[in-house]
Amino acid sequence: MKSVLLIFSILISQVVFASCGNPENVLTYANGMFNEKVEAQSNLNDYRAMYVKKYPQRPIHLSHLAYNTNEALLVQLYEVYTQFISSTGEAFWSKMAKVYPYANENLKSSIADQAVRDENLSEQIEAYQSFVEKRYTVVTVAHSQGNFYTLSAFRYINSSSTKMISVATPAHEVYDQGPYFTFKTDPIGELVPLALIPNLDKAIPSLFDHGFATHYLQDENAKSKILEATFKAFAMPPDNFLNLSYDEHDGHFNSDMRNVLRWFQKESASNDSGPTETVLAAAINELAQNSNLNCESRSYTELTNLLKQTSLLQPDLKPQITQALVILKSLQFK
Repeated sequence: MKSVLLIFSILISQVVFASCGNPENVLTYANGMFNEKVEAQSNLNDYRAMYVKKYPQRPIHLSHLAYNTNEALLVQLYEVYTQFISSTGEAFWSKMAKVYPYANENLKSSIADQAVRDENLSEQIEAYQSFVEKRYTVVTVAHSQGNFYTLSAFRYINSSSTKMISVATPAHEVYDQGPYFTFKTDPIGELVPLALIPNLDKAIPSLFDHGFATHYLQDENAKSKILEATFKAFAMPPDNFLNLSYDEHDGHFNSDMRNVLRWFQKESASNDSGPTETVLAAAINELAQNSNLNCESRSYTELTNLLKQTSLLQPDLKPQITQALVILKSLQFK
């Protein structure tokens, strides 16, 4: 058990929690202009299916459409124009906030003003906020105008549990310096000043290489890069998932572990842990970090078996493990 030699407090800080049995990874698609809701939902469904087929080891538990209503042409063009102007102002306050915390209020106020005028933005902020409060990891694949919506929403929420992947973006940045993919033959780079420089070659170029499903997902290289970026985004645990309490409702554990987690919480607060407690803490940590187990399998039985196996592999730890099993037995019936 390699973790045994670590300090008890370090063991605690390593455990990453989420809600067992509830959705943890949320895939969101933010559509661009001229998309009816049925079409946008279809794009999301198709992309999710592609992801699940390629990366079954890192599942998507929930998908969500951050929909941008398909208004009349002039309305949408004016909307993009105002979002472009607002985005530059948001970027200013976002950078200022790194030096002067009060600038966050200016940033949130600016975005809130937009949300009052734009129902789609208001709805997206509300949905993302709900996911963040539930401690979900949110990865949004934003296409075209959807990039402006996602940037504003994520800047407003300001959470490390939201990750953005940009496709065919008219914006000049990606939230938290996330990845972007724009064909060199996509006209968006020429049409919008300050848009991120196109960075992707297309195997078979056409006159208007801008559609998410019709162009980007039809090109094998582009599709592969976007899927890989999504996979990597889900692999990054957000900072605010760390150092949570050992509440029985938190963690990648079966519900039969709740008494063990209560013990863990109490023990971590005591600052008086002996060798037996450290061994048991290491086993709980090892169980939590085992990516081959789902939360239901991270159970009381699995923890007991892990300790017994460790006792056989490391006989020098047998006295501490014997006492750890006694502690577990007492916790089982509380």
